[in-house]
Amino acid sequence: MLSIENMFCTTGPFEGSTKILCDMNDYDEAGSDRGFSAQTLIDTHCHPQIFYRQGRLATVLEAARRANVSHIVAIGTGPDDWDDSIALAKQESSVSCTLGLHPSEVSEPESQLELLRSLLATKPPCVAIGEVGLDYYHISEEPTVRKRQQELQAVAFSEQIRLAKQYDLPLVVHARSAFDETLRLLEAGDVDWAKVVFHCFCETPEKAQQLLDRGTKVSFTGIITYKNAAVVRESLRLVGLDRLMLETDAPWLAPHPLRGQENVPAYLLRIAEYCAQFFSCSLEQVAEHSTRNARAFFACYS
Repeated sequence: MLSIENMFCTTGPFEGSTKILCDMNDYDEAGSDRGFSAQTLIDTHCHPQIFYRQGRLATVLEAARRANVSHIVAIGTGPDDWDDSIALAKQESSVSCTLGLHPSEVSEPESQLELLRSLLATKPPCVAIGEVGLDYYHISEEPTVRKRQQELQAVAFSEQIRLAKQYDLPLVVHARSAFDETLRLLEAGDVDWAKVVFHCFCETPEKAQQLLDRGTKVSFTGIITYKNAAVVRESLRLVGLDRLMLETDAPWLAPHPLRGQENVPAYLLRIAEYCAQFFSCSLEQVAEHSTRNARAFFACYS
């Protein structure tokens, strides 16, 4: 795992390389050195609660600031991190939080959702419900167990769709190996599609088009930089610069050439740089579009 002290690094030719050549000045004065003026980036989906519990958050946030990442959205996944999510949003002006029960965390949805409802009733500094949805990739292959896990996820997802409507909050959706069923439950919940984002989008352009036709947002991670992600890049091309939203999903999914290492919000700059090359535009334009879209979706920035 890449230590936070060595976070500004380049590696060898590609994935799997263990050669790390670090330059701690790589992101110093990011505005002047890397194509920015006043515009900054927003990491719309990451998990800084992990760094918070490790006592490393201050370093991570400072590194993000140096990389022109001015704000991050701390994504809640379950009872184990909801309190930390709220605490971070209250303590750090550069952090907003969401609250949600991740599909892979669903075990006893009745009690878990009751706790979520009680937290939301206190009107915490929460900018979205998420991440929520369906994940059929990380469940049992045994038919009876699999069906039960799917049923529990659907119960939790449907109730959180209702809570998002009740509190007039956007939905941050996780859908893995369950795209069609996720759409079906969203439709059944009569969502405002403009207030839904499919995070870490890794699907085909055809599926991206289904979301765009509904007015749903699509967000991309460092996966777009991986050599085996051609299909995801075609979806990125379809979504285009005007509708672009970016995220790190840190501490996972570090972009090339750091794949397999620990990810941090500062690496959003690497993802933005890749997008600038991909769309043949300036880094400033990527920042302008992605930041504007993030602000409009979460409605939490001046």
